[in-house]
Amino acid sequence: MLTCTQILLLLCLLDAPHYTNAAAADYPAAPFSFSLDLSNTSAYRDLRFEGNATTVQGKFVDLTCSASGLNKAECQPGRMSYNRSAVPLWDRTTNELASFATNFTFKIINQSDASRGDGMAFFLASYPSSLPGNSAGRGLGLINSADYIAYGPDRFVAIEFDTFSNDWEVPRQAGDHIGIDISSVAHSIKTASINFSRKGVMEASISFDNTTMMLVASVKFIDDPTSAPVNISAKLPDPRTLLPPEVAVGFSAATGSAYELHQIFSWSFRSTLAAPEQKDLAYATSSAPMPSGSGAGELLRAGSGADELLRSGVATGVERRGEAAPDLSRSNRRRRHRPDKMKEVIVVGFSIGGPVTLVLLVWCIVSWWKWRCTISEFDKGTRGVRRFKYHHLAVATNHFSMENRIGTGAFGEVHKGFLQELTELDRAREVAVKRILKESREGNKDFFDEVQAISRAKQKNLVELLGWGMKHSWNIIDFICWRTQKRSDLFLVDELVNNGNLHMHLQEAVVLPWRIRYKIVKDIGSALIYLHHDRDPYILHRDIKPSNILLDKEFNAKLADFGLSRTADNGTIQSSMVVGTANYLDPECMKTGKFNRSSDVYSFGLVLLEISCKNDENSYAQVWQRYIHKTLMQAADSRLLGEFDARQMERVILLGLWCCQRNTAMRPSMQEAMDFLDHGTPLPQLTNKPEDTTQVKLDV
Repeated sequence: MLTCTQILLLLCLLDAPHYTNAAAADYPAAPFSFSLDLSNTSAYRDLRFEGNATTVQGKFVDLTCSASGLNKAECQPGRMSYNRSAVPLWDRTTNELASFATNFTFKIINQSDASRGDGMAFFLASYPSSLPGNSAGRGLGLINSADYIAYGPDRFVAIEFDTFSNDWEVPRQAGDHIGIDISSVAHSIKTASINFSRKGVMEASISFDNTTMMLVASVKFIDDPTSAPVNISAKLPDPRTLLPPEVAVGFSAATGSAYELHQIFSWSFRSTLAAPEQKDLAYATSSAPMPSGSGAGELLRAGSGADELLRSGVATGVERRGEAAPDLSRSNRRRRHRPDKMKEVIVVGFSIGGPVTLVLLVWCIVSWWKWRCTISEFDKGTRGVRRFKYHHLAVATNHFSMENRIGTGAFGEVHKGFLQELTELDRAREVAVKRILKESREGNKDFFDEVQAISRAKQKNLVELLGWGMKHSWNIIDFICWRTQKRSDLFLVDELVNNGNLHMHLQEAVVLPWRIRYKIVKDIGSALIYLHHDRDPYILHRDIKPSNILLDKEFNAKLADFGLSRTADNGTIQSSMVVGTANYLDPECMKTGKFNRSSDVYSFGLVLLEISCKNDENSYAQVWQRYIHKTLMQAADSRLLGEFDARQMERVILLGLWCCQRNTAMRPSMQEAMDFLDHGTPLPQLTNKPEDTTQVKLDV
């Protein structure tokens, strides 16, 4: 039987981590920071270079190349990021958000004032940094396409230093500018004009305050001290909803048809949080040794085994009582050693194995319970909607082959299939099966929202949902680690609308007649009236665009892709990330993250302008100028050769302008919009900007 001394020694061994943790708590990790002089080549080992980013004679880093020195096809976007460790943005345990500041000196060298590249940016994004494979010049090396919005691990926050003015940028800038971007370069939440031409070396300072949520940037012209600094600031949404806890920080740049150089000379960064490996280091270096002065402590430091430790404890106790240790013969010691050691092994085994077995048992019970909750969640979230077996979906789509793929989107791939299970006849029904991307879902919330929204919405101009399916692809490790949700592939089965989409028909050489275009306008208006006014609670689509308007053989229009749809009980939906397609997204949503019915109305208005106007003159700004100068009908699509009802054309264009009012309070409801189109009700006065007090009266 174990003595009291032996039991106490065992407890000390088992409780040793407690003392180590307590000691570690007395040594908090230092805040994260670094400072790099890029004329010192030793700084380069802490950096990650991608694309065309390279060091120049050990003096500075150039993010892009000169086209005069390389074949143009070899010129790519470039990135430089800090790579020694991830940078802490917020603590996933305490939810503490960092404040941070960065300073860097840089220079932008243009080919000429008349021929510019596109610019550069300082960014925060997922770690490690990854240069998008198809980022053209106007994407600044931040995103694959300038008119996209980044999702999931591709999201970013950036300060752009833009040297090329694009007509699709919102807000539109006439020349060089600084902008604050959130996952999109097409829509900046704040911009400020600046002139980068021949300003020489500049110093940029960027800071974020975790209390006010303000991101502030300032540019000073070191080589031109007569020029005043340029400042910009904006209040960000909570960065914890935009980026992961640990991020990459760095610079990206890109060039288009003309080249320019983007040179970084020095860079420093500091955060109020500690880097993850610094926390681990503080824990390791602060571990205090066990108290000295006891036989147990000395034996531990000498590396003795547990059985030696216990026997030494007994011997030490005997000697302290002043008794001599018994002088046993070798045979007696051998006979006594075996049962004593066996007892010790059994005791230690039970003391360790018992709690471990109990923990594993509890873990398995909790894992089984969470698995049952996952199944229950799917049953509850899709109640009333038909579920198809994955095997049937795979057979119907030829195992999701490339030949059967008919489209892709931000939320998944769509495959054509033939499902026998939907009809009692020998002939199978054509369907569209959409595989929902895992990275596009916040858990399963998006999937359930889409299923519930479409299953309750029954209207001839909405794509019909036929059912859903799921494929479990997890193993015992996933089961134990509670990853069953993340490993489930989800599918939606819709009716197949097989005459393409509106975007495709508007771009074809064969011109879509006005009669069909006007019918499409009425069909989509009817669908939105149903979603906004006939449903309770009403439904927001949040991604209205020509490619989501499908056409059947009779050119009846059906609104599709409810992947972003939400029901709204209180009039407004707050989104944790910017969703939708940048070119059709309400600018107010980019700023606030709040969606309401007027957001869908804005997108509907842009679609009307695209249906009725010339391909090169269908933006809101261009059509508005036509309206101001009373040449509105000159914006009509010239490919129609004048074969349209002039009153219908005028009202569709005017309705597009009305729906796209920058002042959301001035936009119509969908009921008011279609009343104007059908019955000729008068329009209110229009303004161009929220702050514009000059109003224009429509004479219709």
